Amino acid sequence: MTVVIQEQDDDLLREVDKFLKATGMAQGYLGLQATNNGHLIPRLRAGGHLKASTEARLRQFMRFKMTDMEFWAKYPNGRTRKGRG
Repeated sequence: MTVVIQEQDDDLLREVDKFLKATGMAQGYLGLQATNNGHLIPRLRAGGHLKASTEARLRQFMRFKMTDMEFWAKYPNGRTRKGRG
């Protein structure tokens, strides 16, 4: 059981690191924006564990933010069609 939890935490931290690199966001800001806890990521790195609901909120925030960034990269003016805005 402990090995499975550790692997899940490691997977999550890899996702977090990838997200932070892609966005340039600080880890404290990510925790604050995603879960209202700026100490979340440092505590996870120090060996802490997350409740399933907290992990879900973090993953959902990162997924939404990446989708949002992809949209704005594709449509820098916020337009999805020419001539419409």
